[in-house]
Amino acid sequence: MKRLPTLMILCLMAGFAHAQDTTIYYLDDGFETIPREWVSQPAVPPLPQLKWEYRSGGNNNLPTGAKEGSYNAFLYWNGFEAYTADLVSQPIKLSTAVKPQLTFYHAQAQSADGTDKLILLFRAGSTGTWDTIMEYITPSTPSTQWFPQRTFNIDDYGSKYLTDEFYIAFSGTVIGGHGVCVDAVKIEEKDIINRYVHTVNAVHVAHSVVPSGVVDLPLFRVDIEVVGNNGTLVLDSLKIKPVGSDNSVFENNGFELFYTRNEIFRNENKGVSTKIGTAQNIANGIIKFSGLNTTLKTGTHCLWLVADIKPGATPKAAVDFELEANSLYISGNAYPASAISPSGINTIEESVFFDNFETDKGWTLEGDFERDIPQGIFVIKSYDPDYAYSGEKVLGTDLTDDGAYPLNIDSASAYFATTPVMNLKYFDRIKLTLWKWNYIEPQDNASIDISIDGGSTWTQVWLSQVSGQLPEFLWNDLYLYNEINNLAKRQANVRFRFAINYSDNNNAYVGWNIDNFAVTGEYLTNDL
Repeated sequence: MKRLPTLMILCLMAGFAHAQDTTIYYLDDGFETIPREWVSQPAVPPLPQLKWEYRSGGNNNLPTGAKEGSYNAFLYWNGFEAYTADLVSQPIKLSTAVKPQLTFYHAQAQSADGTDKLILLFRAGSTGTWDTIMEYITPSTPSTQWFPQRTFNIDDYGSKYLTDEFYIAFSGTVIGGHGVCVDAVKIEEKDIINRYVHTVNAVHVAHSVVPSGVVDLPLFRVDIEVVGNNGTLVLDSLKIKPVGSDNSVFENNGFELFYTRNEIFRNENKGVSTKIGTAQNIANGIIKFSGLNTTLKTGTHCLWLVADIKPGATPKAAVDFELEANSLYISGNAYPASAISPSGINTIEESVFFDNFETDKGWTLEGDFERDIPQGIFVIKSYDPDYAYSGEKVLGTDLTDDGAYPLNIDSASAYFATTPVMNLKYFDRIKLTLWKWNYIEPQDNASIDISIDGGSTWTQVWLSQVSGQLPEFLWNDLYLYNEINNLAKRQANVRFRFAINYSDNNNAYVGWNIDNFAVTGEYLTNDL
């Protein structure tokens, strides 16, 4: 057999390396990131306590640790009957895939009582049937280790799986072994695909209230999906058309453009958000960002139009935008083919009191409430934000020490963050809005209270044990109207406060994180 010269072999290898410059992962999950998006389905037969969890290794350190990183998925039950629970992925988009390959590691150490088993399942579509792909019933050998990596070419099992909603599930049956472990689950593209813009879409970013005076508020988003793993695409420029009722509501140079790789807005960089271009005004009816020179890698890209609203902006003015045809330029090509005008508008409301906590506006802070830059401190099952929703600072409990509110708080030691007095005598339709990132232990108690006599007596309008049971891992909008307006309208001595009312001796979590606190109302032209 003839042999190729060494130089020719090196050239062929170099050519292949250049041909595919990026690996496309449709799924890449080692169970390290919180919150984990897999779902543990109910056990069969029903056993509510049985569910997939996350830890390092298996029962009795068999295996001794995660295959990669610090965590793996783990199913275990100490009993003598067989129980089954499924670990199900979120929908995975494979409609643009050519040769997607699934890889993962698993372990199932044998005990004196038996060996647990694992079944790999595929499903096409949310209403499709689950198809059994492979069953593993033999124990890991040695018991302290993981099986070698498992590999499946998904398209080998049917083109029906190349859909927008592909699911995988790991079905574990525990029958006396040391548990079933799964780690490092990946779906990777194995073909070479030249990069191209697959879709462009525009999204209205809804807010329950847009208070006058708010800054750095995301109002419109352009989503770009890039497919492929070879070649380069560069974002050149973007034009956005305001179509609201009054363009005078925006500050001078009041528009900026932020770039993220997912649908979560951040106003700070920290590796996941970037301000691109320079601040802009409306010129000739258009907001134009030029010279963006941003390389678009494979995957989703989100461009956020962020605006500053004047403190004296016209109440009830509608804020709305659209993406005209051929207004987005990527590597010299224009998108979209036709205009996109997403449904929905935002409406400006007059701020009686607005605070994004960049300056001191007269709050009374007790206990560990403080106004500062959040540090993202991890506390048991949750963590503080590491960025403000707007600006740099927020109001929260213990932002700079260990992140947790104190234990053993009772009615005598409850503490508060209290606003200054607001005069709402000539206002109706009073609303309270804010952005929050909280976690209060379910047994503990935090509240929002209102006083209409300057702080002598208080009425509770929000309670964590009713409305705040789950940990938050991003900023969420809170909107209170009826309960606020019924008490506060036409009152001259209104105050609000945030409280930590009670905590037991078990666990204390991150507590309060608050930004863009606003009290808005409709000014009464007549003193009725």
